[in-house]
Amino acid sequence: MNENVPAKNSESRGVLCALLLLLPTFVGAPVQLYLVFAFVVLFLERDRVVSFARNFRKAPFQKSNRLVWLVGLILVFSLINKVFNGHAIYSLRDYYAPFYLFPLLIAASALAYSQRFFKVLIFIVAFESFFGFAEYATGMRSFFMNLGDSGVIVDYGTFYNSRVYGLSANSSILAQKLFLAFVLIDFVRLSKFWEWTLRVILFLALLITFSRIAVVVLLVYWSVTFLIGIIQVKANSWKSPNLQFKALVLVSALVFITPLKNQLTRDGHDAESAFESEDASSAKKILLNTNALKMSKGETDPALQGLGDRIMTSAEGIQSSGRKLIWLNYINFIEEKPLFGNGSDKLMFYKYSSAFKDFKLIHAHNSYLQLIASNGIIISLLYLLFYILLFRAKNFLALGAILLYCLGNYGIFYGFSSMDVIFLILLMYPLTVNYDHARES
Repeated sequence: MNENVPAKNSESRGVLCALLLLLPTFVGAPVQLYLVFAFVVLFLERDRVVSFARNFRKAPFQKSNRLVWLVGLILVFSLINKVFNGHAIYSLRDYYAPFYLFPLLIAASALAYSQRFFKVLIFIVAFESFFGFAEYATGMRSFFMNLGDSGVIVDYGTFYNSRVYGLSANSSILAQKLFLAFVLIDFVRLSKFWEWTLRVILFLALLITFSRIAVVVLLVYWSVTFLIGIIQVKANSWKSPNLQFKALVLVSALVFITPLKNQLTRDGHDAESAFESEDASSAKKILLNTNALKMSKGETDPALQGLGDRIMTSAEGIQSSGRKLIWLNYINFIEEKPLFGNGSDKLMFYKYSSAFKDFKLIHAHNSYLQLIASNGIIISLLYLLFYILLFRAKNFLALGAILLYCLGNYGIFYGFSSMDVIFLILLMYPLTVNYDHARES
């Protein structure tokens, strides 16, 4: 595949595909809408789908088809794992598993890409940012969700405590979209005015959502891509908004390094512990008719500790917004069931929230722990092999940024998500970075 997508991928299709991909990320929208995106893409590109199917049928064992067979192997092994090691069936939805969507995800990602698709994604995220600005200005985390007292911003001292949701169900989803928009904007062709305008809007929105993992990863990504851009591009390319914006942000980060450090550490907020005792009232509550596992606090007795307990003991002084306890439970589970995981069903833990008087289902906040805990080591290695064979070195910096981001958040390997789609597109298409577009228009 290359960057030149067939002419059938028209501008109107790029707009429609972008709208459908982001629709499930908005508050109140069911995640099943990702299926609408996938089937619309397949329908619009049905000629290419039919052509591929015919060529595969004529020569199924060509080297170019090895990925098809590998995907089939992943599906077969995952299905066997689900049948023999999967969780109990409580309802019709328990028959579902994320791996069913893997072929659909690959096909839709391969067919969806176009410059217009990327541009519209960026403009939609920028548009959502204005809802975040309005929420921040009026002291409301969300105009579209009833969050009770927790929905009112009472502390503007740190960006973390005043995070807003925009059109999304929480600030983390909005921050992930902003993160992706910043990755994609490096690959689109825009006038200087629009590139600067969009970058400024997205940056201000990033501050008021303040996902610390997104902020840190973007600073690293901007540092590396700026240095490489200066080394690789032509002499006059310092006029590019891409490099100018990154230089401005990086210099500002150095000048304001102390306030930035205070923001990232939540102004010295005490680090939470993964070994604190549970609330007595919540410990008695049980979530019935679910396949989620109860999250437990860390074990302080060295003789009883699992791998997760031992790893998180060394991280006790670090503020992680509760991730240490989550990772502890997921790592312990992987140690207990390393080969088959959760039977290729998405592993979720549950914890009672005293603040919301309800149970919360908790994913791993780490794509790699989630993948291994759900599928086990063997099937996870097959996934890894698939992504390695698909890898295109030209986009390695953007891909690396997403991989680094997924150490602290659940972004890829979700089954079907906007980040999964963008990640696969960057794997498939060797795109050109716009360092050398010092445009006068």
